[in-house]
Amino acid sequence: MGLVFQNPDTMLFAETVADEVAFGLRNIDPGASEEPVDAALREVGLLHRKTAYPRSLSRGERQRLAIACVIAMKPKIIVLDEPTTGLDARESGRIMEILGRLRQDGHTIVMVTHDIRLGAEYADRIVRMEQGRVIRDSRTYEEEPCLKSCSTSSGRAPFTASTRSPN
Repeated sequence: MGLVFQNPDTMLFAETVADEVAFGLRNIDPGASEEPVDAALREVGLLHRKTAYPRSLSRGERQRLAIACVIAMKPKIIVLDEPTTGLDARESGRIMEILGRLRQDGHTIVMVTHDIRLGAEYADRIVRMEQGRVIRDSRTYEEEPCLKSCSTSSGRAPFTASTRSPN
C-alpha cells in the first residue's frame, strides 16, 4: 500500500526529482535500475523535470511527484488524502486522469476528500463518515439522494472517503 499526503511538501526532501522517486526503491532494492523511476515520472508527466530540484516545482507538479514516488513502488492499493487540495482545475484534472489510468492498470485507489462532486464524478463507491464512524457505504450511482442531502451550499460534506477499485 502506498500513501500520498495532502501536502506533498511533507514528503519531499531529495536534491532532484529522480532522487526523490528513487529513494523508496533504494530502500527495497539498492541495485534497482532507473527504469522504474523513469516509468513513474513518465506516468505523471514529469520525466522532463527529472533533474530539477523538487521544491522548484509548482504545487501541482509537487503533488504529481508525490504520486510518482508511490507508484514507483508498485503498490496494489494507493491511498490519497485530499489529492486535489490547493490545485487549479487544470492541475486537478491531471491528477484525476493519472488516478484513472492507475485504476485501469489494476490499482485500487482510495481517495479521502471533502469534495462531494469529485467523489461523485470519479469514484465508483463512496464511504461517508462522520466523527470517525461510517454512516453510509454504497455505490456511487446509489448515492444521488445522499449527495444532494449531505452536501452544503459549497458542495462539501463534513467528511467523505471515495474509493475506486479495479473491479
